[in-house]
Amino acid sequence: MRQFKKYLWLTLAGFFLFEAWLWDVLGATLGTLVAALPIQQARDSFEGFVKTLSPWGSVPIFVLPILPLLPLKFAALFLLAHHHLVAGLGCFLAAKLIGFAAGAYLFELCRPKLLQIALFAKLHATLIRWRGFAHALIEPYRAELRRRTQALRARIRLWRGARGSAMVARLRARSRRWIAQRNG
Repeated sequence: MRQFKKYLWLTLAGFFLFEAWLWDVLGATLGTLVAALPIQQARDSFEGFVKTLSPWGSVPIFVLPILPLLPLKFAALFLLAHHHLVAGLGCFLAAKLIGFAAGAYLFELCRPKLLQIALFAKLHATLIRWRGFAHALIEPYRAELRRRTQALRARIRLWRGARGSAMVARLRARSRRWIAQRNG
């Protein structure tokens, strides 16, 4: 039972860190994409609007992007129910990625206001603690995986080097024989 709990916690920590990584990467990607679009005036006015909102007024800005994604998730369920596995999973994955990206981008805009709300600040601090706990739980396994990967890469380099130099010697010998036969 103790091993089961250990693996359950590791699995949950892995999923949590993967979602946190997606949140970071997709939020930064969407921020870069929005910055690259030729909508500077609209973006500046939206960011200025968010800054003028009260803390509770910024909550809908952060939460409302979830609503347009619900039909996409229902479409994914419909496709899965009608045995369109790839299309359903693709639709669900698209909704998840779009939701993560929009949520992360809007969170960065609304964070100063949202952290003024006591409940939200407590929830945010709890999630940050969980992220630290998950990193501490996973880190020994990541370090071991890195060590084993480096050792494997070193073995491959040695094998390639030894094999490569032997192969080069064989090719040189064959080319000398071929030149000797051709000239001879």
